[in-house]
Amino acid sequence: MTTNTDAEDFAERMFSSALGYFDILSIYVGLRLELYGALNAGGSKTSHELAERAGIHERYAREWLEQQATRGILHADVTGPEPRFSLPAA
Repeated sequence: MTTNTDAEDFAERMFSSALGYFDILSIYVGLRLELYGALNAGGSKTSHELAERAGIHERYAREWLEQQATRGILHADVTGPEPRFSLPAA
């Protein structure tokens, strides 16, 4: 007999796996478009600065940066008028 806890555990594993998949996909996009290198060159950047440096549309830069920051891959400094993103020292 399946208990509610078993179903919740399974749902949690599936959700965690889906998040991991999107992390890997987003990392692949960052590597393929050389966004990590563009972000690392010259310190932290806004989405506008990254888009200009990488030659992509600002909206794509912003969405990629926000996804990376919410998953803890990038650091976001939201203290100024516009968020600035950077690679962590590690």
